[in-house]
Amino acid sequence: MSQGLIVAILSILFYLSNLLGGGMGQSVLPEHPSQVQQSYYVLGQTGQFLVDMTVRHTPQGEGSPVGTVGAKQFATILDKNEGWYKIRLSSGLEGWVPEYSLVISTPIQKDTDKVILAYFSDDQGVYESLLEHGSQLNSLSPVGWNLNSYGELQPNFDPEKLGRSLYFAGNQKLETYGQIVISANPSRLLTNTQLQDQSIQGMVKMLEEWGLTGILLDFRYVPSGEQEQLIQFIDQLTSTLKNQDLRILLALPWDENLNYAGLTSSVDYFVLKAETERATFEPGPLQNIHELTKIVESITKNVTPEKIILGVTTGGLDWPRSGLPTTVTHQEILELAATHGATIKWDSQGQAPYFHYGTGHVVWFENRYSLKYKVDLIKSYQLAGIALQNLGQEDPEIWSLLERNL
Repeated sequence: MSQGLIVAILSILFYLSNLLGGGMGQSVLPEHPSQVQQSYYVLGQTGQFLVDMTVRHTPQGEGSPVGTVGAKQFATILDKNEGWYKIRLSSGLEGWVPEYSLVISTPIQKDTDKVILAYFSDDQGVYESLLEHGSQLNSLSPVGWNLNSYGELQPNFDPEKLGRSLYFAGNQKLETYGQIVISANPSRLLTNTQLQDQSIQGMVKMLEEWGLTGILLDFRYVPSGEQEQLIQFIDQLTSTLKNQDLRILLALPWDENLNYAGLTSSVDYFVLKAETERATFEPGPLQNIHELTKIVESITKNVTPEKIILGVTTGGLDWPRSGLPTTVTHQEILELAATHGATIKWDSQGQAPYFHYGTGHVVWFENRYSLKYKVDLIKSYQLAGIALQNLGQEDPEIWSLLERNL
């Protein structure tokens, strides 16, 4: 690892200890200041222009103009360098403007009582989506840790990229939940009280170190005989976190044999991951709206609707004639359809789009029209909100849909 990267990571970790408290750290001075991040401290702040201004390619008066911005317009600040701010407008225009041309303002509060949560990985496409649409979120869950059978946290992220996303979230006043993935029965943890105490303290320490609001405990398997032990552990974990003003979200897959009432009784919110079961085994809608409605109807008989966040997928799956599918983004889907002259069709039973191309390929995906049915479901059952499980893969028009309807 290069010395520059080590310095950058240490700088971020120092910043993060004061993420919401306004602590300042010494900026890192890279060789090419117009291209490399100078200040994470300003990332995600909102600025309002005092005057009309030319936006430039580099942080200097001689920099090439890339556009203009009018007085009173708002912009997201991406960086700062020697009296210049790098900004991003809602139109997507990016560039540098003099510091004197704008004033830092309080982020515009989201006018909704619903939770709008997005999962965040360190993929560049995800980060671009966060920059462009992060102001429409009120919660963010960075992909970060795995929990092994002993209850130990195993980091699974790039510290610099995680720090970058958390700085953005902090300046946008988003709640942040560290995602802890549980891929299999943590049997040793559940049968050893000492391991449980150590695991809980490890989670608290992690939240404090990274300045997070709480955790998202994400189950990637379906619990069975160990459910009662899990309930006890989750209740103990929740009690400890709440005593320290920390929060907990629990993400569970759909299975009719799960004790949802017991597993979610003490947590703040429950994220329902309800992909259609056969969607991962054979081509079809990723979330068949009719099946999804039945699932929500069943769960709301045992869990308070105001506690349930509906998890939705936003990308698509490209199925070959045989074998497993590959994940595709909305942009890749449009390019595939255009390249092969494919006609996009609509499945009226599952309320989802799809198309065929090439030799036996079929692509099933989500877009603004299919997501509208999920949003209507949230409103109809008065659920707590929505969780976007594939940030960066989405149809860009879903953001205006969410703004209008949630």
